[in-house]
Order: sequence, then C-alpha cells, then structure tokens
Amino acid sequence: MPDVIRALFDTGGFPARWYCGVWSAQLGWLHIISDVLVFGAYMAIPCLLFYFTRRRPDLPFLPVFWLFCAFIAACGATHFIEATIFWWPAYRLSGVAKLLTAAVSWATVLALIPVLPRALALPGLAKVNTDLEAEIAARRAAEAEVKVLNADLEERVAERTQQLTEANRELEGFTYTVAHDLRAPLRHLHGFSTLLLDDLTVDRGDRLAHYAERIANGALRMGALIDDLLAFTCTGQALGQLERLDVNPLVAEVVEELAPSTAGRHIDWQIGRLPMVIADRALLRNVWTNLLSNAIKFSAQRAAARIEIGAQPGGADEVTLYVRDNGAGFEMEYADQLFGVFRRLHRDAEFDGTGIGLATVRRIIERHGGRVWAEGCVDAGATVYFTLKAAA
Repeated sequence: MPDVIRALFDTGGFPARWYCGVWSAQLGWLHIISDVLVFGAYMAIPCLLFYFTRRRPDLPFLPVFWLFCAFIAACGATHFIEATIFWWPAYRLSGVAKLLTAAVSWATVLALIPVLPRALALPGLAKVNTDLEAEIAARRAAEAEVKVLNADLEERVAERTQQLTEANRELEGFTYTVAHDLRAPLRHLHGFSTLLLDDLTVDRGDRLAHYAERIANGALRMGALIDDLLAFTCTGQALGQLERLDVNPLVAEVVEELAPSTAGRHIDWQIGRLPMVIADRALLRNVWTNLLSNAIKFSAQRAAARIEIGAQPGGADEVTLYVRDNGAGFEMEYADQLFGVFRRLHRDAEFDGTGIGLATVRRIIERHGGRVWAEGCVDAGATVYFTLKAAA
C-alpha cells in the first residue's frame, strides 16, 4: 500500500507543465487562477449544502444531497491538482482523482434515476401556496361557523336558563302558596277534632274517642309536613350573606335550644374545637338544628346516649364537619336514600319525622359548594359528614 501511494505522488518522467509546450506567463497564470477559483467554489458549495442539510433533516432524498456534495468536492480536487501540475507534475495523482470523480459522478446519476419520478411528483411551490391558501380559507370558514354556533348556543343556554329560573320561581311560589293555603283547613280540622274529643264522654264509647284522636294526630302530622316543606322551599331561594363564621358558639346555641327535648335523658355531649368557615349564619344554623335533632331523636332508645360533634381535615381550602351518635343507625346500602325528600328508613312508630330534614341539609350544603354524606351501621349509630369552605 505505501508503494501505491508513493507511486501516485511520484513525478518522475514528467516535466512540469510550464515546460510542456510554449506557455506564456499570461496563459499559464490564466489556467492556474481559473483552476484555483473553480476549486474554491467547488469546496464552498459542499460546505453550504452540508450546513443546509444539517439544519433541514426533514429534506426528501437526503442521500442524493450527500452524493452531490461528494461529486462537487471531487471536481474541485481535480481542478486544484491541475493548478499544481504547473510546478508539481503529479499526473498519476491527477488521473486517479479524475477516476474517483467519474465514479462519484456516475453514482450520483444512478441515484438520480429512481429518485427523479418521485421528485417530479412533488407539488410545485405554486400548488403548495394554493393548497395552503385553500386550507387557511377553510379554517377561517370553520372558525366563523364555530363562532356562529357558539353564539347561538350561548343564546339558547341563556334563554333556557331564564326559562328554568322562571319555572323554579313559579314552582317555589306555587309550593309556598299551596302549603300556606293548606294550613287554615288543617287548623280547623285539628281544632274541631280536639273539640270533638273533649266532648266525647266515656259512655259514648272508646272507639269514637280513638277515631277523633287519630284525626287530631293526622292533622298535627300534616301540619308538621307543611311546615317542613315550607322550610325546604325557603332553602331554594338565593344564598344569603356569606361571612367568616365561628361555628363553636353557633353549635352551643343550637344545643341549648334543643335542651328541652332532652329533659330527663342522659346524653354525653362530646364537642370538639370546630374551625372557622365561610357560610351563611342562618342557613348553617338550620343545618346544625336538623343534624342535632336527628342525633337526639335516633339515640332516644339508648340509656346512655352519646353525641359527638367534631371536625377533620378536608380537601384543599375546605373543612369537614361531622355529627356522630350511637343511636339506631342504618344499613349502608340505603345511604343514598337518606337525603331525599320524604325518604325515611324508619317507621313512624319507631321514630317520628317528616323526611325533609336531611334533604334540607343537603340543599343548604350544596348551595354553599360543599358535599354531604353519611355512614352508619344498624344499632351502632350513624355519622353525617359535610364540607364547607375554610376561612382564611
């Protein structure tokens, strides 16, 4: 191998080009300068193509670009050797360089043959611009259509919201009116049944007295249902004044208010320190009244009742409050029915009630943006949890 390379660079037997023929200085330097300039251009073009392909790796037919670079660089090398032959007659090296240039040239030709049809199939710049303009126009048309649809949808939503608001207002007004108008005949029914019960003597028979008592009790229960229904309807009105509220004195007020209903009973009140919340005071008082009334009622059959009021960490920016008792409890499979209107899990003979209290609690808590749920076990008590926004 060293002998082959030495032979390529061997200039023996060849004179420098200056001495071959009659060369004038002007003609000789014309060839030399021209070959050097062509060499410089042929070296610059591959460098620029290399930079271009490195910045655009997504170009199609990338191997053809590399062959072009090699072909142009090889051509430049032959021109450089031709310029040096005027002083250094390396004709063997020049021949090998021209052979390599020919090989790279034909390799480029052979690579172009299969690529040419695919290159011709590429869209021209005018077509690309036309397609791009068509796509932009289609997108603008689609955006305009979406804007029209959004505007129409917003208008429909606003109209439907207004209709629902009016329907709810009318329904609440109707419910309030019906409930209010039912109070008068119920008062008459209860009053006259009470008078009838007072006028009945023993010799008229216990059956009539029993019937009159049933009528009076039914009127009382219907009156309680109407009162609770009115209270439930009122919770559907607009949310009142939200404020930073200390729950502890509010719970103490409700416990004191319910004290007469616990007379003669032993109840172990376990009231923990409760956090500050953001809520409407009147509505939150209604929540505590309903929950503590239920705890008192459903633990009535316990010789030593225990009612626990506490708090535990909630989600982000919220607190979880709870009321726990050791009363009758309930089966967890019916937990989703606890907060429905007029839904009760116990018979009237066991525990009185209307089935609206927990529904009212859920409506109030949800209007505050919170959640309410319950856990329990039969004869092992129940716990009602609810969340409120924590005060900063």
